[in-house]
Parts: sequence; C-alpha cells; structure tokens
Amino acid sequence: MKLTKINRSSSEELALEGADVLGGDYQANLAALYQRFNVKCHCSHEQAVTMHIRKMQSSGLFFLADNPTSPLHHNNCEFYSARKNIELTPGVEQKIRPFELTTQFSDKLVMGGQTRKINSSNKKMHPRNVMSGLEGLFVTLISNAFCDYSFGGFVSIKDVITRIKNNKSNAKIKTGEADLVSNIYFGQKGIDYAKTKVKHACTKPNDTNEQPISLWFGLVTDVGDDYIMFSNKRLSCLGMYQPHKASGPYLAMGTIIKDCKTDFKQILLIPVVSKSIVLPVYSELQREKVLALQKWVYGRNRSGKYRFYIQKPLKPIVDEGKIVLADLLVVSKNKATGDKIVLALAGRNTARISLVYDSETIKLKHVNVEVVSQYFSRLLTEKRKNSALMRE
Repeated sequence: MKLTKINRSSSEELALEGADVLGGDYQANLAALYQRFNVKCHCSHEQAVTMHIRKMQSSGLFFLADNPTSPLHHNNCEFYSARKNIELTPGVEQKIRPFELTTQFSDKLVMGGQTRKINSSNKKMHPRNVMSGLEGLFVTLISNAFCDYSFGGFVSIKDVITRIKNNKSNAKIKTGEADLVSNIYFGQKGIDYAKTKVKHACTKPNDTNEQPISLWFGLVTDVGDDYIMFSNKRLSCLGMYQPHKASGPYLAMGTIIKDCKTDFKQILLIPVVSKSIVLPVYSELQREKVLALQKWVYGRNRSGKYRFYIQKPLKPIVDEGKIVLADLLVVSKNKATGDKIVLALAGRNTARISLVYDSETIKLKHVNVEVVSQYFSRLLTEKRKNSALMRE
C-alpha cells in the first residue's frame, strides 16, 4: 500500500510510510499530520484516494476520512476495511444507514427508505436509509456516469442516457437476471421499446422470482398526482415520487413492469437546471446559482492548465449520526497533477460541511461569479508562490 502526504499550504506531495500512520501510536501519528497534511492512498490504479484528518468534537480522537469527491479504496486496501468498520461516536444511536450504491434493483426496493419495525423483545427500529430505493437507483446511475458534473456547456438528455448506459459500473447492476442498462430507454419511442422488452422478457424461463423491469427517462414540466404529460400525451402511474421542492423541468425516471394497468408503476421526478443543461438540482436557489456560474466555468475551461467544474453532490454523507450534503461544489483541478481546490456552497451547516468536504464553505445565497472568481484566483496565486519558494 503506497501512501503520500500533501502539504495543505504548498500542495507539495511527499512520501509517507504506512508505519508512520498505522504503526505505533495511531492517535499521535494523526495528530502530527492534523491541519498540515492530507493523505493520499494509491491502492487503486485508476485514481488516488485523498483523505483528510478529522477530530471528533465529542471525544477529541483523530481519524482519517475519505474526501467525498474521491473514489473508493480497493477492496483489498487496509483503509477500505477500516472505513467499512468505523463505528459511530459512543452514545450516538445509529438511526441512519449510509448511502450505498445500488447493485440489484427490483420494484420491491422502491420503498426501501421507510423505517420498519423488527420482531424483537426490545422493539428497536432498523436504521432508515438516506433515500428511497428508487432515488437510490437514480443517484447510483447518475453519479457512476459522472452526470452530476457540469463543465459549463450544454448537456442533453441523450448525452446523459448515453453516459449511463456506457458506464462500466452501471453495467454491473442487475434487474432479475438481466443487465439493467440493456433495459434503459428514453423519449417517446423509448416507452414502446421498454414495454416490448418487458413483455418479451416475461416469456422467457426465469430462475428468479424477480419481475423484469425496464426504466424510462424523459424531460417533463407538466405533472399531476398520478400522471405526467409527455409529447402531448398523458402517461399514468401508480406512484409518483417527488423528493425535492424545486419546480420543473424534471428528469423523470419511470419503472415499467408486466401487467401494470398504468403506463408506469412508479415515476421519480428530479428537478434539473434546464432542458439544455440536464444536471440535477434540489432547489430553486441551486438552479439559479448553477445558471449564474455556467458561463464563468465554460470561459475558464477554454484555456489554462486547470479544469473547472460544478458538481451537484447527490450521495448524502452520514457524519456522527447526522446527514450532511453540500448544495454545490465548485472545483478547480490541475490537469497535470490532478490536485484539486474545492469550494463548497451550502445553505446551512457550513462548519460541518467544511469539515466533511475538507474545503472552505460559503453560504449559497451569497454566491456570485465575482465571489467564486476571487476565491480561486487567491488560492491559485498562493499555490504558485508556494511552489516558487519550494523550488528556490
């Protein structure tokens, strides 16, 4: 397992022995790095996993936390098992189950976000999921395909569906015995194809009891309690799920199964920035700020050694028993080294979000192009000066 440490002031990357972290006095090792260095784990051949050192307010203990924007550790990595087995702070009841990527989907999982009682003498409750099974599938498909990123240009629904279907991680998701991506469709003709696919699949022998499912995606604005309007047609559903308050346009995701008396069994409605920028947003203010920053991001990406993008975090993080989710992230990435500068935007809980995302956080309502531009100009200038001093 190869480790390196990153100086938080100069971004200089230095060698770090595993024993200097995991050996001897673990707490003393982390205390020596705290607020001075981040740690990179190179267990994955694709991209290093950046970690930062955090201090629990309740106990004063230090621990390594993966940056939310970093990939997962390799499953043979020591930090992979360490992160999987980390326990909540003593005395904190585990009421929330952390988000996990969907690997198997059926219509039975749609209401997976509900808290259920279990049969036991103490009548404890199962920890509730951070979202329903249907939204969990949506988040898995979108985040795997990096459709929660905006680089300042236009993104159509065709672009989104193409990325979803071509993604290797999404290709591993099963519905019954079939690959889910082979059952994903969009647009007007896609509804007919999806229904035909389900009908055809049901005529084949099946070793499982799972219903074959097709998924359909479409951009809609006119919706009712049990229907959507698409291409001047009214499409009905048994269950409508609209977990976020922003108005349309929506990216609708509908499930189609055999012998359903409506067009869809369920429809999930997720607001997007616009029909030409198909990026999820959860509030009107998020939409407003993305639109305000789009042109600036696009302009910065036309030249230079840095790549800029806006990310809409979709996967909630459970931190000491509480759900934490930044509204938006604005990121600058060095094209040569991969080093990132992250600015988190949040409507509330800015201090906790700064800790979790290891970044500076500003109030979403105060965000404009000038504020963001000045922030990155200042930090990038500081990095250049520090790099020049290190060379001397």
